[in-house]
Amino acid sequence: MPRDVEYLIRSPKGLLSIDWRELWRYRDLFLVLISARYKQTVLGVVWALFQPVITIVIFTFIFNRVAEIEGGDGTPYPVFLYVGLPLRQDFSNTFTHAARLDNLEHRGLPHEGRG
Repeated sequence: MPRDVEYLIRSPKGLLSIDWRELWRYRDLFLVLISARYKQTVLGVVWALFQPVITIVIFTFIFNRVAEIEGGDGTPYPVFLYVGLPLRQDFSNTFTHAARLDNLEHRGLPHEGRG
């Protein structure tokens, strides 16, 4: 007769409670995932760290220095940008991905050429 198993899942105690021992134990998995993603790039993993930093520097120069736009509540402008940067990149990637899918889905349809 099978025995019923009950699992108890508890939420972490703090807001950012990270089990550093577990992360260290699975560090090889992290390295494999990162190296597989950036294997064929010239800069490799450095690009993943460099790109957001250079984006913040450029946006800070354009919007804060040239256009004189402030964060609003006294927050330093680079921090203000860093909070919104993932949303902006996700928005941009969504449209780029959607455009590629649209082209792939309709590649077999006949189209009228210009004569």
